Amino acid sequence: MTPDSAPANSGNDPQLRIGKDDWAATVEGRRLRRSGAWGRFLDRWDALPPLARIGLFAILLLAVPLLTATEPVLDLLGISNNDFIVRTGAQFLASAMLAVGLNIVVGYAGLLDLGFVAFYGVAGYAYAYLSSDFITGGVHLPSIISIPLIIAFTAVVGWFLGSLSIRLYGDYLAIVTLGFGQLFVQLTTTLTRVKLFWLDKPVDLTRGPNGINGLDNVSLFGFTFSSTLHYYYLLFVLLAAVLLLAYRLDQSRLGRAWRAMREDELAAEAMGMPTRRLK
Repeated sequence: MTPDSAPANSGNDPQLRIGKDDWAATVEGRRLRRSGAWGRFLDRWDALPPLARIGLFAILLLAVPLLTATEPVLDLLGISNNDFIVRTGAQFLASAMLAVGLNIVVGYAGLLDLGFVAFYGVAGYAYAYLSSDFITGGVHLPSIISIPLIIAFTAVVGWFLGSLSIRLYGDYLAIVTLGFGQLFVQLTTTLTRVKLFWLDKPVDLTRGPNGINGLDNVSLFGFTFSSTLHYYYLLFVLLAAVLLLAYRLDQSRLGRAWRAMREDELAAEAMGMPTRRLK
């Protein structure tokens, strides 16, 4: 049999599949399987540039409080007011910021941190101490002062944990960070009757599972955030800033070094990258 008359490759012989990209060859078939209105929507969505997708999603988030504030919409959802929806949206925005931060640690740098959310709790309790009547006499620092202090304090806690686990990687780092997260939970729920040597009576440091209530509203540049809607838009602005910062980090020399360390820490170190400093 001559080469011109050889039968077409049926795909059963693995040797004849060398150099063939099966995934690319079947992409059109997978696209056609997305039929119906939802499939057409996904096709239109995939055709949009990334900035357009982000812009549409941002417009949707900005419009959520407005779309749910009309009576017909509320009646359709069976809700008397839209405070619940706005509060849920604010929690979503705060969780999105945490997800972006976790993606920097785990996604960019490849450090498996299972206690990341504990830093969120550390900052929350620090704000409660500095902006409430929980401490005897009450401490009510202005937000413009308390927030930078809290950021610095949380960074010190992170540096301390990092200095203890700087030589660990993989599952060993995950175990240490998981222990830190569980330790934080145990301390915050049990430090309700702590005996201090300079006091006669035990003191409550965390109020246990109930947490610390009656916090001051955040006030920045003369504006006080006093409603759920105010905090919703504040968190939206903060999320946009965090996303921009994460994007710039990813595109910087530091971000490229993080990705190299994530793929192969030993190879990155052999190429002269200071992996300990990068961590």
